[in-house]
Amino acid sequence: MPYGKYQNLPLSDRLMMMLEATQAGTWEWNVQTGETHFNERWAEIIGYTLDELQPINIQTWLKFVHPDDGSESDKRLTEHFDGKRSFYECEARMRHKDGRWVWVRDYGKLVSRTAEGKPEWVVGTHIDISGLKELSERFEAFADLLPGVVYQYQQRPDGSSSFPFASQGLRHIYGVAPDAVKEDAALVFEAIHPEDLPRVARTINQSAQQGQDWVCEYRVIHTGTPRWVFGHARPQSGIDGSVLWYGMIIDITERKKLELELEKSQANLKLSQKIARTGHWEANLETGALYWSDMVFQILGFERGEVEPSVELFNSLVYPEDLTAVRKSEQEAQQIGIHDVQHRMFTKSGELIWVHELAEL
Repeated sequence: MPYGKYQNLPLSDRLMMMLEATQAGTWEWNVQTGETHFNERWAEIIGYTLDELQPINIQTWLKFVHPDDGSESDKRLTEHFDGKRSFYECEARMRHKDGRWVWVRDYGKLVSRTAEGKPEWVVGTHIDISGLKELSERFEAFADLLPGVVYQYQQRPDGSSSFPFASQGLRHIYGVAPDAVKEDAALVFEAIHPEDLPRVARTINQSAQQGQDWVCEYRVIHTGTPRWVFGHARPQSGIDGSVLWYGMIIDITERKKLELELEKSQANLKLSQKIARTGHWEANLETGALYWSDMVFQILGFERGEVEPSVELFNSLVYPEDLTAVRKSEQEAQQIGIHDVQHRMFTKSGELIWVHELAEL
């Protein structure tokens, strides 16, 4: 095209050139009469010329669309006509001239109604997404090999939610088939432990509002026994006000069991030390750094935070006549690995008490 001519073209011609650049098939359909118009690209996507498809009407679409996808298309169109969807959108398979199925993403919008208010003209486009679908299938096969579940979770402005994509690991985590939650996520939330559900919902809402990653540990029940899972997902805001998370959830039950057993052991140790008035400490003889348990502070009459434990402080509390024995035991420990000595110490109040130190290097 000569320089300067494009910007002088009528807007309709420029829009048509833009549409051709997208390689979109276009369609127009009169819902009441069945009158239908396609462009050449619409026919080309399925391997035909427009002349080969003549006569063209709504039956042309119905002839080539996969029956299952045709039913879904009808459902979504009805929802659009009823005002439940701002636009019509559907992914569908169409039979190619060579016998294979090709995938198209079908977009549309109702642009007029009859005097009685019935749907009249609908216009839209077909985009060939067969290549994207092939990549998606490869990714799904890969995702199914990963531990846990890889997923997309969508929350819409009206509060409804769904999992547009989820790997087969969803069955292991929630006991739910991926197809069962593509439109409604309710079955997943029903599997979450009732005590944890409010926290899970709260953290999801916080992630949506703040645009930050969702990270949460919670319990799931679908086999009768609660299992712990860990979820991490990143949100992405849509122009329609929805939020789409990309993430994964893994089973951490065994790790959680170990953590709980460790917490229980630590609690039992603390209780045993309290009953036996036995404290424990850790010392770095090179740096002089020292750690005291709560019971050591209690035995010596200090509140935690009142003094900073150190080898220097400890030595200042040892009864002077016993300090030689303490240092001798420390030196022997360098050889045999055991520090074992009984000696006297002063408490905060000045009381002299006997203690037994037993440690291993």
